[in-house]
Amino acid sequence: MTTTTHQKYYVPHDSAWPIVGALALLLIGYGAASWISQLDQPGARSGPWVFAAGFALLVVTLFGWFGKVIDESQRGLYSTQLDRSFRQCMSWFIFSEVMFFLAFFGALF
Repeated sequence: MTTTTHQKYYVPHDSAWPIVGALALLLIGYGAASWISQLDQPGARSGPWVFAAGFALLVVTLFGWFGKVIDESQRGLYSTQLDRSFRQCMSWFIFSEVMFFLAFFGALF
């Protein structure tokens, strides 16, 4: 009988950061559209404020989300398998971006 040991794969708890980030992007989009559509109206200026609030919320989201990931890593919750998974995902993302731009510029010229 063989005895193999498996590392525990860490699954994080539910997080509100994706919802907050989506709300921030919604506010940025709405604020930018309102800002552009209100350029010729001198009295209405809510667009820049909504845009700024969305951008501030996005910055808070990024700091909070990345801070949580860094905290989980420093507490030792990530195994070598998860670290390898993070690195492979980033490699595939960079590869897909390179292929996208090669295809885009290949079709352009």
